[in-house]
Amino acid sequence: MGGLLSYIKNNNQPKPVDISNWTKFKLTDLFDISGSTTTKKLVLESSGDGEYPYVTTQATNNGIFGYYAIKTELGNCLTVDSAVLGSCFYQDKDFSASDHVEILRPKFKMSKNIALFLATLINKNGWLIGYSYAKKRSQKALATESIYLPTTPDGKPDWDYMEQFIAEIYTHTQIDFVRVKKFKNEKREVKTSDWAEFNVGQLFQIVRPVARSAKNYDDGTIPFVASGNFNNGVERYVNAEREANLDRGNCITVSPLDGSAFYQERDFAGRGGAGSSVLKLYNENLNKHNALFICTVLKKIGSHFNYSKMLSADKLAKLNIKLPVQANGDPDWDFMARYISTHVSLARTLV
Repeated sequence: MGGLLSYIKNNNQPKPVDISNWTKFKLTDLFDISGSTTTKKLVLESSGDGEYPYVTTQATNNGIFGYYAIKTELGNCLTVDSAVLGSCFYQDKDFSASDHVEILRPKFKMSKNIALFLATLINKNGWLIGYSYAKKRSQKALATESIYLPTTPDGKPDWDYMEQFIAEIYTHTQIDFVRVKKFKNEKREVKTSDWAEFNVGQLFQIVRPVARSAKNYDDGTIPFVASGNFNNGVERYVNAEREANLDRGNCITVSPLDGSAFYQERDFAGRGGAGSSVLKLYNENLNKHNALFICTVLKKIGSHFNYSKMLSADKLAKLNIKLPVQANGDPDWDFMARYISTHVSLARTLV
């Protein structure tokens, strides 16, 4: 009997997309680009909980940091973070916004599916350009950008193709939920009541990389780890093979911009210097599996940080995280490693 992963592999393989005939369009041809009204968090909290999203510069959860009774912007638009990574999201509902949230208002009839198609391309474009804390995706920068789109024979964007492309993805991802439920039921609940709190600064040596920027390197084989929240934090691969002060692997890197945490197995070049320098966590008991366990815990508490409330080394050192504990009061590194290893093995048996 095939398992969940086997089902996905056999029924949900993405098809190659031929983009050779796609046409370049400037974002200004497609959207009106503007800023948003900044709503202070104190104003939101005084308004109380509500139905309207509060869109911020965070690069997770569609940029949303809570729901309140205030709205300042109309929905059915794209929002772009102009402070940190330049993340683009579709907002279907009316919303309010923090500082540094730009709006792309469509000049065409935009459905949710079309918006998701475009947001994906805009995010890819931003990743290739390399937006960051030091290189912001401002309204001026957005006005210079172009994206390639499928086109009709008369040279206009093929909105029907985009609509159907996303609809087909939704159809293919309606996988066997009976197997999903069975897989979830097979996972045992984790009892955390007897876990203990540990201070991050006492548990780990927290180190900043030396000052370096990815733009100073040519392409190579060494991962350049920056403050992104995807692709394991790797911005690109650079020619730092002979660099004497590479950052030692077998550590956890944490982004000060949103608390994203990743395990770095091999030596790497970490982004250093002022602003969004990544933070490295070292402990002699760390290995791939228990590090992945701890990354999950760190991401949970790190999600409270953003551009206006950055996670410095001092703040990270003062944070407490809850972990399984041995009888002698030390973190149970072996349990964490076994837990992740067991669930990796379980997933493989489903293939």
